[in-house]
Amino acid sequence: MGKVSFKTLFPSKKLLNNVLFQMDSDLSSRKLLPLYEKLYDHNELTTKDTHYATVPNVMFLMNRVLVELKQRTKQQPIPLHKMELYLLKKAAQLGNNDAIALLCFQILGSSTPKIQHQEDVIRSQQLLKQLVKQNHPLSFKVLADLNCYMGQFDEGKKWYKQYLKSVGPSHVSDPDIRYWGYQQKGEVLEKLGEIEFREGGNENIVSCEKRFLESIRITPLKNCAKSYFYLAMLYVKYDPDKAKTLLEQCCTQGFKEAFSEVGYLEMNYFQNPVKAKEWFKLGMELLQLQCFFGYFQCCITLKDWTKAENCLKTINKLLLAKNTQEVDKESISTFLQYHENNIKLIQSKVEPTVVSSIKPQYPIENKPTESKWGF
Repeated sequence: MGKVSFKTLFPSKKLLNNVLFQMDSDLSSRKLLPLYEKLYDHNELTTKDTHYATVPNVMFLMNRVLVELKQRTKQQPIPLHKMELYLLKKAAQLGNNDAIALLCFQILGSSTPKIQHQEDVIRSQQLLKQLVKQNHPLSFKVLADLNCYMGQFDEGKKWYKQYLKSVGPSHVSDPDIRYWGYQQKGEVLEKLGEIEFREGGNENIVSCEKRFLESIRITPLKNCAKSYFYLAMLYVKYDPDKAKTLLEQCCTQGFKEAFSEVGYLEMNYFQNPVKAKEWFKLGMELLQLQCFFGYFQCCITLKDWTKAENCLKTINKLLLAKNTQEVDKESISTFLQYHENNIKLIQSKVEPTVVSSIKPQYPIENKPTESKWGF
């Protein structure tokens, strides 16, 4: 089988123009498309192909465009992935510090460090130290990400703050990659806010709210869904309407945890089991466990015994499935024990042979409270 044509594989020109417009790039698709095609055909870009082959920021821009296209289309064919890696390495070789920092992260943060050459690891550590000494912003973020990846959140928090200090309130990157600069800053604000949210305390809560709001202000929704989610968690008790709006925005991005949260909010606070059931149903399609629980409870409230019985069957299958995590199995057993009476009620409403007897496999001492929000 011959090589797939570039035009068949590469996203549409319209989408590329949209990405370049959002990135506020001075380079048009008319200039970049031929470069991508030459790279696709020859697996490299040389000065014979274009003078841009020696311009580090252009190589990095082309890399960022491919990353953005991957996020937009939710897929990336292997040839385009190879092009993305080539352009990142090319930009790094030409001296783009952001590209160097990202390559260092890929090597040092690899989940399979054994496949990395020790020389690459040592070289990456040296390069990262040099970038830190130069007060290079992205190197601070890379160090923070690496520390958080290893569970060292206090150290990560320190480097995230150093990043924000170095870029300042009005930071923008090179004109061709200004969007990239804002995207990185928004990601740092979100991650730092997440750490503070988990730490708790009044001071941290006030601080993380400001960070989430700033992340939302400078970052597209698709890149900061977590900020919407955590803000909703902050607002849920004293401003449920605002929390609901934020959670609905998360759901448009397929943020799994948001479906159960907005479902329980509709069910317990707004007392709307019909709408809650629809949210839970959407979450079930994403295999969000809490949505199965919420959907079952809505069916009981609405006296929809057949759907409650079908949901119960699925929950039981999840309990017995080999690929279900132990923590989820414990949650299922807790749920089944708490709803023993409802299970018996279903058995009395449908054919006795339809609903099998389901017993929790894990002994649970304390039953959960019925209200998720405590209203």
